[in-house]
Amino acid sequence: MQLPNAPLWVGLGGSAVAAVVDDGVVHDGARIVATAGLAVWAILEVTQGVNWFRRVLGAGFLVYLLVSRLF
Repeated sequence: MQLPNAPLWVGLGGSAVAAVVDDGVVHDGARIVATAGLAVWAILEVTQGVNWFRRVLGAGFLVYLLVSRLF
C-alpha cells in the first residue's frame, strides 16, 4: 500500500476543514484548497500513475470534480 502524496493530503485536509466550518470565508477557502489539492492529485495520477487502475482512478475523479463543482 502506498501512502497518500502531498496533494491528496492537502485535498483531504481542506475537505475536513470545510466539513467542520459551516459557512463563511474559511469554509469557502477550505473548499477551494480541497478542490485544488484533489485536482492536482488526479492530474498527477493520470499523467504519472504507476498502472492503468491509478490512471483511470485519476481520470474518473477529474470528471467527478468537474461535474460536482459545475452543477
